[in-house]
Amino acid sequence: RYRKATSGRRDVLEISESQAGTTGCRVWRAARKLCRYLEDVSCDASPLLRPGCRVLELGAGCGLVGILCAHLGAEVVITDTSDILPILRHNVAQNAHLFPEVG
Repeated sequence: RYRKATSGRRDVLEISESQAGTTGCRVWRAARKLCRYLEDVSCDASPLLRPGCRVLELGAGCGLVGILCAHLGAEVVITDTSDILPILRHNVAQNAHLFPEVG
């Protein structure tokens, strides 16, 4: 689980991972640290990620970083190899309710 605080409430990103399989099935510490950084700078006067900005994540693995970017309002494309796509799709689907409405 990765917790994201927004507007006085806590949104929780649900990320499934597997210890079996390739390295793409795990959430790495670097992904968690990058998410903490992105969360911190999203509260700045000039945030790094703004609604509508575009993010391309290559080798997304479980998708934590791309999912957080989408939650922060970015238009995100996340990719990985075909053997990783099932867990990646699962994680996107279980967090889709946290993505802002596109209109």
